[in-house]
Amino acid sequence: MKHARTEVLDWLGEDSSGQGYFLHPKDLIWSKAGPEKDLKVYSKVAERLLADSEYTSEVLRAEDWRLSLVGAVCLLVKNNSNHLDDLQFRFLNGSEVLAPLAVSIALLHPNQYEEVFHSLLDCSPEDAVSQQISTAIFLLECLGNPLAQKLKESWHYQQEMQNPHGILKAHDRARRVQMHFDFWSQRIAQKESS
Repeated sequence: MKHARTEVLDWLGEDSSGQGYFLHPKDLIWSKAGPEKDLKVYSKVAERLLADSEYTSEVLRAEDWRLSLVGAVCLLVKNNSNHLDDLQFRFLNGSEVLAPLAVSIALLHPNQYEEVFHSLLDCSPEDAVSQQISTAIFLLECLGNPLAQKLKESWHYQQEMQNPHGILKAHDRARRVQMHFDFWSQRIAQKESS
């Protein structure tokens, strides 16, 4: 079945205050009903979205950050380890929601995430990947993975750390990665133990 590109946003709808549910997981700021209620909405949408693999791929690969965020959250709430290629595509090509994309890659693909992040070392100076590299570094540090140090030695990261604005942006990315990693790793661990 062919879907309108943003149809999944309609499926999510809005909370009681008129805020689109798509926005809540971006900064983990939930509706007045709290994360459990919001994630139940996502769980229902995830069932519908994940039933159509082609549309799920389209959502995850979309340049529109709202769509790729919704797709990643749907995978996380269902602990669904499909669509690594789609997550990787959007992460490597940039997004406003790199933190939840990176966390999805690492938590849902524990045996493949290192390869995804290692591929950033192959980027040339002309490639605009400094945000992806710093996001990967902070996530790898959360995971205790030594690849973080190799990425810190990359040309892109070194350039970003020479710029005061780049340093501020990197600190914000680190905060976002930590926030998403803590939230989602705890939720997935709870699901696996129950």
